[in-house]
Amino acid sequence: AFDFYKNDAPFWDPLALRLKEFRQVQPFFNRDYYPLTEYSTKADRWIAWQFDAPELTSGLVQAFRRSSNNVPNMTFKLRGLDPKAAYTLTNFDVSGTTSATGSELMERGLVVNLPSAPGSALITYTKAAK
Repeated sequence: AFDFYKNDAPFWDPLALRLKEFRQVQPFFNRDYYPLTEYSTKADRWIAWQFDAPELTSGLVQAFRRSSNNVPNMTFKLRGLDPKAAYTLTNFDVSGTTSATGSELMERGLVVNLPSAPGSALITYTKAAK
């Protein structure tokens, strides 16, 4: 039997990490919404969207590579950013951060790499302070 009340790290640590991630992204879910792909439920497609919080100068990109998709990389053109500003991007599945300008993210796009299918990416961005 599994005792939920004792501190069983193999069970609680991943759960605590997911809860921490949810708390980081939860403020974005009722902000500006931009679909980054056409809506589809087909197993061979990617689907992605962006939540932008202009008042927080930050946002969130969620991308999903479905189970029968054979394309490991997709580029998504973000919306609603300040073209002249620098942004720091954090991919929850990759250590460290990257940076790009709003212009780069909106014109060239954000490249998302998901080597296996199905897969998902959770990426936040924050406008750098001047």
